[in-house]
Amino acid sequence: MSIIKMPRGKEDEQQQQQQEKQQQRLPVNPRRHKVPPAQRKRVAQACNLRRTRCSGETPCSQCAASSRECVYPGPSAKVFISRTELDDLKRRVEAYERALQDVMPDDDKRKELVARQGSFSTPSETSSASASQQRFPSTSPSKSDAMTPTDDGTGPFSEIEGRLLHDNLGTARFHGETGEKAFVDSLNTFLRGLLPTSDLSTLPSSVGRCETSDSRPLPSIVNVDPRWLPPPNTTRTMLSVLRSFIQDGSDDRPSPTGGIYWWGDLRSVPSATPSIGNVEADIRNARRLAFYQTALGLACRIVSTGTPAVGQIPDRSEQFFARATALLGNPLDVSRPSVGEVSVLTLMAFFLLESDRKEAASVYISVAVRLSAALGVTQGFVEERGKRIFWTLYVLDRWLSYLLGRPPTILDEAIQLPLPADAPSLPPAAGLKAHISLSRISGQIVSSQLYHPSPWRQSGDDSALSTDTALSMLDQWLHSLPQSLRLSSEGLSNDAATCMLHMHHNQLNILALRPALLSMVKNSLLPQSPSSVHSSIPPSYARDCLAAAERNMRLGRHVATLHRPRRLLHTGLHFIFNAVLCFFLQSLAGDDGPAAAREVKFAIELFDREAQTGNMYGATCSRVLQELQSLAARVQNRSATPMDVDQVFGEMEQSPAWHALSSSASEGQVSEGSGDAALFDEVVSWMEKDWAAYNMDL
Repeated sequence: MSIIKMPRGKEDEQQQQQQEKQQQRLPVNPRRHKVPPAQRKRVAQACNLRRTRCSGETPCSQCAASSRECVYPGPSAKVFISRTELDDLKRRVEAYERALQDVMPDDDKRKELVARQGSFSTPSETSSASASQQRFPSTSPSKSDAMTPTDDGTGPFSEIEGRLLHDNLGTARFHGETGEKAFVDSLNTFLRGLLPTSDLSTLPSSVGRCETSDSRPLPSIVNVDPRWLPPPNTTRTMLSVLRSFIQDGSDDRPSPTGGIYWWGDLRSVPSATPSIGNVEADIRNARRLAFYQTALGLACRIVSTGTPAVGQIPDRSEQFFARATALLGNPLDVSRPSVGEVSVLTLMAFFLLESDRKEAASVYISVAVRLSAALGVTQGFVEERGKRIFWTLYVLDRWLSYLLGRPPTILDEAIQLPLPADAPSLPPAAGLKAHISLSRISGQIVSSQLYHPSPWRQSGDDSALSTDTALSMLDQWLHSLPQSLRLSSEGLSNDAATCMLHMHHNQLNILALRPALLSMVKNSLLPQSPSSVHSSIPPSYARDCLAAAERNMRLGRHVATLHRPRRLLHTGLHFIFNAVLCFFLQSLAGDDGPAAAREVKFAIELFDREAQTGNMYGATCSRVLQELQSLAARVQNRSATPMDVDQVFGEMEQSPAWHALSSSASEGQVSEGSGDAALFDEVVSWMEKDWAAYNMDL
């Protein structure tokens, strides 16, 4: 077989071509130009959900055509950590979760405890929440972003935040920053955080809870004639007592200012309507008696001297209210609206407020406001009586807004109704006019940046109130009062309505200045704490707050002597309670004088007496003060030098429980049956503070 040989020249040429191919490099892979995060094109959230092409404008073409709100996701900064560190953190958190589950097996109680400690989510919850947020993106900023304090000393320095509190039935209700329940819960939480776990186990805790009569059903009647009325002389006496407390004074001592409320005609004695044999027709014809049934219920509540014993007749005041409810019918039925119905709903709300049913009272107020707007009352289509009825409704709406820390039902800008004016057949309007002006300031404080800045308000918005601005408005109101509404040189007045008006003014001063007093307490108890940053707060704020509290205590004692019987309504008790809280803070700050202890003792005795008459609010105030006193005594009996954060963690790291937990966490397991209370607190503190910092997408 012959072998065909390739010519030498051609073979050399092929080898040379192969060498050239090996020596030739591939072209460089072109890299994508890195666009800065601020210049990257983003897709609107609505377009992303619908998988449509987004033009990238503001608003984009798709959202503009559909009249949708065009919102773009903000750039999020990424934090990179090593995989080893992330796995170690996840392993430790899982170990802490198992340890917490062993200490507290009840899932509901465990979630409630962690929720009280702060915002927290487990890894599984976080991942599910993240996925849900991608499907349904939120357009509102987070609360933490909205609550950023200012550093110039003119913005809010309150560390109190609104919170969800649970009643006896477990129903959660939101109480805003200005509400006393949110403040008490914040103070209670702070004091309990200063005590070791061993002390807390022996103290009752009301953290995260609130006591209210709203958890009880409203009173109702069965087989009782709603048209029934007491004898005329009894009715006349009861209405006179009611006028002395909530309107223009009694017959023998009328108020020179006309009072600070006007509910309607409480001088006339109503008469029962005759029956025509038809129950529905009888109730419809007697509908006007709903106002007087509510008024008589309020009078019974005022003159009540004790709670009914078991087997006795139920509370007569609630029976009158139930009759009024039956006569009024469904308040949402707007087939026959009238200004008289607005008056009934407003007086019912006041009755519910006196019964410690603030939630129900706010609902009645909301219905009355909407009904007034439908009747054109807010635009001035009403005579003088209807005008005073609406302004009383306005005052009560602002008062409930302050008590609950929630927005008012109607804005000031929506009201075109003139202020009350003097009329021949009506009491003077000076007291009601001054009350309206003060309530307007109260609404501005509650809704302003002073306590909770709105996330939609710009930083340069002139409508945001500062503490100095609020105090200036209150001083201007005080100096503009007519002579009939001014106090004597001793700071008192023989007109109960005037005293209550000045107590309201002092309470708004306390509301504006109390955060400074609380900050002083925190700086005193935790001098090395990171929260001690309020050096720009003037020292006079705390002194002025205590001075306002002293004035309210003096006025409260005096007002009780002007009434028959000698007692205070819910508003007066609220003023006394908040004044005593200021003295309580003063004692915590180390300035515990005999006057502060005397005022606290007087308040507890006053609330105990009110509790004996069936006043649920008085009983609640007494229990709260006693619980705070127990906590304060434990705090003040601690070492004179409080531990700072580093000392606390130093002791934690030296404790055997901490070593056991750390070693077992590094192995990925925790021993069963661990019931150490200190370990329990350490687990909760880790879960609330550290997991959120490392829960991120890589």
